[in-house]
Amino acid sequence: MSHYSNSKLLDRPEPGLIKWSPNPSDDNFLHVNLQQRVVQLYKPTGHARRGRFDYERVAKLDDIPPLSTYDWSPAYPGLVAIGTASGTINIINLNDSTNHYLEQRLKFTRFCQAIAFNNGSLLAVGLERVRNDQCLQVWDINRLAELKPGASWPSLDGSVLGEAIHRFEPATTVSSTKFFEDSPQTLVVGIRNQGIRIYDLRGTFNARLIFEALS
Repeated sequence: MSHYSNSKLLDRPEPGLIKWSPNPSDDNFLHVNLQQRVVQLYKPTGHARRGRFDYERVAKLDDIPPLSTYDWSPAYPGLVAIGTASGTINIINLNDSTNHYLEQRLKFTRFCQAIAFNNGSLLAVGLERVRNDQCLQVWDINRLAELKPGASWPSLDGSVLGEAIHRFEPATTVSSTKFFEDSPQTLVVGIRNQGIRIYDLRGTFNARLIFEALS
C-alpha cells in the first residue's frame, strides 16, 4: 500500500467519481477512475483553502470490475460494494492491498441499477427487470464485519453473502435505492415508470411495503 502527498487535488481531473466517507467520524474520500478501473482512498492532511488542498493517498486498488453503480459502507469504512452490468455484486476491502475482491452472483444475469448500504449491516441492490426473479434484494453483510485494518481479504467467491434475507419487486426494474439515515431499517426505492415505494425491513419475516407513490 503506497502513500504519497499532494496538493491542489485534481488540477488535471481524471475521469471518475469522488465520494466523501459516509461515516461522520471519517474524513477520507474515494476517487474512482472509471476508464482505468482504479479506486484510490485519500485523507486530507490540512485545511482546504483558496487554490490549495493538501491530501495523502492511503490505499489504491487496481483493475476493479467495470461498475454500473457503487456505495461505501458507513459502518465498515473499508467496504465498498460495486454493482456491474452483468448483475454480479463485487465487494472490495480498502484495507487490503492484495487487489482481491469478493463476488456475490445472482440467479439471473442482468444490469445492476443501484446499490446502497445502511448504517448497520444491510446491503440493498436494485436490478433490471427479469421475469423469474425479484429485482430488489437485500443482504446482511454481518459475516464480513470482522474485517480489521490491514487484514487479508478472505478467499471466498461466488456467493460470499449467502442468500438474500429480503426479496421484493418481481418483474420490475428497481432504478434507485436509499436507506434513511435516522431509520436504518427503512428503505426507499425508485421503480422505473411506476414511482417510489418504501419498505420496512424490521424482522426477517415481517418486512413489508409501507408506502407507495405512483408517478
